[in-house]
Amino acid sequence: MAQEIGTEISKVEEVTGEGPVSRYFVAGDPLVTLDRAGAVVADGACIVSGNRIEAVGPAEELRARGPFDEELGGADNIVMPGLWNSHFHSEAAFWPGVFDHIYEQVNIWVHEAVAPTAEEDIYWNTLNLVVRAMKSGTTGFLDFFYGRLGMESFGAGPTVQAFIDSGARAAVGLAGRDQNKYVHADDERFLSSLPPDLQSKVRGTVIGYAYPWEETAATFRTLADKYMGAGGGRFRMMLNPDWSAASSNDLYMSAKQVASEYGATLQTHLLETKYEMIYNALNHGTTGGRRLADIGFLGPDVGVAHFVWPTDDDIKAVIDSGATVVHNPGSNLRLTSGISPVRVMLDAGAKVAIGTDSISAGDEDDLFEEIRLAGQLQRSNAMWGLDSGRVSSLSLLYGAAHHGPALGGFGEDLGVIAAGNRADMVVLDRRRIFPPGKFDYSDPLDVIVDRARGSDVSTSIIDGRVVIRDRKMTTVDEDEVAVRCREAAARTFADPPRWLLDLRPIVSELEPYVADFFRKWDRIPIGPRYVYNTKDGPQVSESRG
Repeated sequence: MAQEIGTEISKVEEVTGEGPVSRYFVAGDPLVTLDRAGAVVADGACIVSGNRIEAVGPAEELRARGPFDEELGGADNIVMPGLWNSHFHSEAAFWPGVFDHIYEQVNIWVHEAVAPTAEEDIYWNTLNLVVRAMKSGTTGFLDFFYGRLGMESFGAGPTVQAFIDSGARAAVGLAGRDQNKYVHADDERFLSSLPPDLQSKVRGTVIGYAYPWEETAATFRTLADKYMGAGGGRFRMMLNPDWSAASSNDLYMSAKQVASEYGATLQTHLLETKYEMIYNALNHGTTGGRRLADIGFLGPDVGVAHFVWPTDDDIKAVIDSGATVVHNPGSNLRLTSGISPVRVMLDAGAKVAIGTDSISAGDEDDLFEEIRLAGQLQRSNAMWGLDSGRVSSLSLLYGAAHHGPALGGFGEDLGVIAAGNRADMVVLDRRRIFPPGKFDYSDPLDVIVDRARGSDVSTSIIDGRVVIRDRKMTTVDEDEVAVRCREAAARTFADPPRWLLDLRPIVSELEPYVADFFRKWDRIPIGPRYVYNTKDGPQVSESRG
């Protein structure tokens, strides 16, 4: 149970799972290992001893190795590695509405999600968001955390505590940005283009959020000293330059250096929008991915989120560096960003993880829905004809389970059910997914990708500890979380501070000027990568045959 939130929030109440070692027999038909040498075991099982997987194989053989403290799953279940939401924004708990505009427009509204808030409200709202995602099969999170100006440690304390208390694995990445607050241009140059009365209204406000980099770096060090490895090793810190239009080369390289001092990893938004792509070409004389590769930022310790508008050279730069792409298909559609070329990247050997951006296709942070959407968006008969079949289900599931923990700095022994690996897995009820006889001749991984939902999850094990049993959390009181979250929401949204209400008409007045700035870039010709249908119809002769 969470500690009382208040002046003592800085204390870390660790949920470590320490105590007598438990030994579980976990069975499923199938057992999905995601081990490329044997990704599916029919009537399979694994033995979990402490926080490690002791053995994997046919259920009948492993059952003979008992006794066990508990048997989980069975013939009516699917067992598979836990999924990772590799691009998550815990501030989504505070978003005042649905952001369905391209991010360049959303950018000037983000202050509403990162305004100073009571620590208690941050804690309960964040915990509620995390619990909801965990009940959909997520066992790990990479949280891209903006934080709140004017609060101690940007308000990260209660956020970190919520992740730790949930029992999940998580890495919270503190975001930094140092330029281009309003549009992809110098702040003073843009402000001077506005009518004088609007200039005066905007100056001195928190519109166009930005954080002093030195304060951000110092805060990261403080948080890393305090929390790195908390929760029995389930928690880490990351450092995240925000995105390529709002982060200078100096900031990128400073972040790389500071993170390396702690063995921390990094993530950045990269080529999320067409305008971000154009910005890099106009201001840096190169593409976004090549820019970050040339300055030495990219590497195996880096994730690039969204990556919707890469050139072939961008893709090569990311792959050559060993960086990981974090794909957010639902968010990319809702924010009008486009469709990331995941098929092209996978075929070229890229590591592709999955995230929801906390603006998922259905607002549920259900990674099964995102995996399904990720695959379906890559089917284009116009592009590949009869070869436009499905993307490998194994590649999609492996990316969603394995690449996230590796990117977060948790190592390579998560995301695959194999002897010696750490025991993070979920158990699904298979009865709705596999109706009797209907999919007997189908690849079970294809069926899971096409049909599984978060609501099918009945059990979740993280670090060898059962955190969900019979669809109920064991680490926190869900009823209390729901009540406290409703109370926090009422305080946050029903009675917003006067200064926040005063900003809304100013942002509404500013928004058309932001749109006008980018509208001129719409005239720059850009060739399409994907084609889904036709405008003019086929060009054929009158004769057929």
